[in-house]
Parts: sequence; C-alpha cells; structure tokens
Amino acid sequence: MPKQKPEEIKNLLTNMKGEAAKAKGPQKAVGNTDPMHRNLDLSAYKSHKAWPGNSYVLVGNSYNMEHKSSDSAYNKRRARHITQMFEQHNGAHYLSVEDALCHAPFVDTLSRFEFDWLRREHGSARVGLAYDEQGKLLPASFAVWRSEQHYKTHQPVPAKAQPKQRSRQLVGAK
Repeated sequence: MPKQKPEEIKNLLTNMKGEAAKAKGPQKAVGNTDPMHRNLDLSAYKSHKAWPGNSYVLVGNSYNMEHKSSDSAYNKRRARHITQMFEQHNGAHYLSVEDALCHAPFVDTLSRFEFDWLRREHGSARVGLAYDEQGKLLPASFAVWRSEQHYKTHQPVPAKAQPKQRSRQLVGAK
C-alpha cells in the first residue's frame, strides 16, 4: 500500500471532521432500550389476535426437532393437539403456561426440551399460536411469550399448576 502524504492525510481528516459535525450526532434509541428486545415484526400476531400485549416479549417459536418434516403423521397429530388446546379454551389464541401444561395431548407431543422449558417458565408466560415472518400459521409450532417483568429479571419461576406427568421419561437418567 503506498504511503500517503501528510497533506492528504490532513485533508482527509479535516473532511471527516466536517462531515461528522454536519451529522445530527448519535441517534438515541426510541422505546425500549433493553438489549434483549429484538426488533421483531409482530404484525402477524397482532392481525391474528395472537399477541398478548405490550407487556409481553416473544421468546420464540418452538418446533420439535426430534421429528423430521417428513414425519407427517407426527406433525399432523401435533398440529391437531395444538389447535384442540386453543379450541377447548373458547378459541383463545394464547394460554397461560399453566393451562397449556394441563392439556395432556399437547404435553404428549412436546420434546423433552420443550417440556422442561415450559415447566420452568413463570406462570405469567403464555403459549400461543405461531406464525412465520410472512404471517403464515405454523400449525406444528407454538409461540412462547414471557411477561416483560419476568423477562428482564431472567429468573423464571415454575408454573404453579402441576403439569400432567409425561409418559415418556428417561430411564436411569441422573
């Protein structure tokens, strides 16, 4: 790389200072500045009335990775049980984790990870219908929403209701 002359460097720095002075300065964040908040497009959840409100943060959508997408019988059963769970609660679009874990067919379709994750969530967390970025329903998935108050503390408290005991348990796990 050729060396630049001191005059060129001085001119370059002067130009940079001038441009920086014209700028408005550092932009302040508008709204929530919590680094855990992501700028997600929640319009699909809002338009489908599957958004619990401003006091909730979307943790994410869950999908049981133990079953490949080619396992259509499992995915159909899982989607059916997720749908039935909401229909049994007067067509609700989201439920408390406590209520979801009391729905035995839903619990039976959860992976060990999903079951353990939901079991450890605070009772104020919500389980809802899941949508992709284009607003399309993901029938074999569910969304998890955490109360902003508990999201900030990062101290999940297990739900109060006793979930149905899973029929599939690890044998001999320590």
